[in-house]
Amino acid sequence: MERYASDVAYRERERAYHRERQSRRARTDPPWRKRRDRLHQAWMAANPERVKEHLRHRNAHPLKKLRQRKQNLRIYGLTVEQFNSKLARQGGRCAICGTADPRGAGSWHVDHDHGLEAHDPRGHRGLLCHPCNTALGAFDDSPKLLRAAAAYLQRHEVGSTA
Repeated sequence: MERYASDVAYRERERAYHRERQSRRARTDPPWRKRRDRLHQAWMAANPERVKEHLRHRNAHPLKKLRQRKQNLRIYGLTVEQFNSKLARQGGRCAICGTADPRGAGSWHVDHDHGLEAHDPRGHRGLLCHPCNTALGAFDDSPKLLRAAAAYLQRHEVGSTA
């Protein structure tokens, strides 16, 4: 136990070994995985302050957002430089509403044609804020539905004589 406390390299090897062992067991033993997940959920429910502190600490890492951005962009076949260039061409604003604030999770969404593979650059339409991206998704990216929604709003606009 003393070696575990004093030898950082040893401690990291032990942790990696046990993480891999748990991961292997979770893949090969579904009943065990379900039980572990239930216990974990129960612990989280019983310890909300510790969970909150853990998430605050984990999310505070300065490189976390950059790593997360790179991982998300990889799905769309974009580099951070290409993303930044696209955002600059849009004036640092949402391609639909023009806001400079991405809102939501705090990062811009890559709008893409769902008829093409996500990483196909021909399908990248622009960068959107969270509300605009969500709205397009809710209308299944259908121009016909969006026009119908716009007509509906215009018919029911305050002060309208419809």
